[in-house]
Amino acid sequence: LVAVLVVARILIFREELPAITVAIVSIWFLGGLIIFTVGVVGFYVGRIYNETKHRPNVVVREVFNPPPIAPPQPKPDIVKDEDHLEDLALILDDIPPDLPRRGLIHIGAHEGQEVEAYFTAGFERLILIEANPVLSAKLLEKFAHDDRIRIFDTAIGDTTGKTTLHIHTSRRGSTEPASVLPMKEFNRIVTALHTPESVEVPISTLDKLLDENDVDRSQYNFLNIDIQGAEMQALRGAASTLATMDAVICEVALLELYEGQTLEAGLVNHFATRGFRRRRTIYHTMY
Repeated sequence: LVAVLVVARILIFREELPAITVAIVSIWFLGGLIIFTVGVVGFYVGRIYNETKHRPNVVVREVFNPPPIAPPQPKPDIVKDEDHLEDLALILDDIPPDLPRRGLIHIGAHEGQEVEAYFTAGFERLILIEANPVLSAKLLEKFAHDDRIRIFDTAIGDTTGKTTLHIHTSRRGSTEPASVLPMKEFNRIVTALHTPESVEVPISTLDKLLDENDVDRSQYNFLNIDIQGAEMQALRGAASTLATMDAVICEVALLELYEGQTLEAGLVNHFATRGFRRRRTIYHTMY
């Protein structure tokens, strides 16, 4: 206002004012302009700072009478002929893209046929567990020089010590996946299967195995269980490990293929009580 008054007196009333007055007004005007400019810059810097903190615009403390939220629905089931690697590809393709793929633990790794698919899907490291001593030796020979893979030759269950592993083969002599459970309905459906040999192997819970071998569970967030009917026994011994998993791939059955096997409904319920929900199921046409 002082500057406006001084300018009016000079331009309108043609008054002559002391030079010191003009100098002071000029300094005030330029100083005010500088302070205004700094304020504008500070305003934008403050906005940028708030944006970098990614804080929400509002924080909801309480919602009264919220609308019901429908739980996510599982994807449609698939019924198809059995093709293990094709089934795995369908499952891996269904993983949400935003879910990290740090590492995967595969119980019942057989001959490691899935390893290439796992790494192609983006997993950084693997743990392969196989109870059959012949197959675990093949895994060690095949992947001995791959630092991304750790291999353990033991059965997984809810006890520790020794157990009997039933080696199932076809009539032509090809080795099928073995199980700590004897066959029940399986060899009635697939009559070519029989159990010519049973061997004693070590057994451990998954939690104990990982603890004894200093495995950092934070590096593994996927679990694949394929142990021919003994899935529930493995899950009962994997409570701590299951709590760190983002996703589990688990073989299920609608018929009691092995003696004492927990069927699909029991496994789904077990997962549900631990915060998991079924995303997709692939059924085979044979059984």
